[in-house]
Amino acid sequence: MWTSTGSPVTAGSGCERTGVPVIWLGPLQWDGRPAPVYSCKPCLDRLKARALAYFMQRRPVAV
Repeated sequence: MWTSTGSPVTAGSGCERTGVPVIWLGPLQWDGRPAPVYSCKPCLDRLKARALAYFMQRRPVAV
């Protein structure tokens, strides 16, 4: 299965559930080592909402 952007969707481990369709979000860097990060659609929607809420806050631009 593929997303509308051409990314593969696979059944795997993500969001504390197994066997659900997930998409690879990218690598997570921790202590100098990468690990793959996957998310199911409900959790990806939740992450996107958090990011949007963060970006919509008025913050001074760092110079």
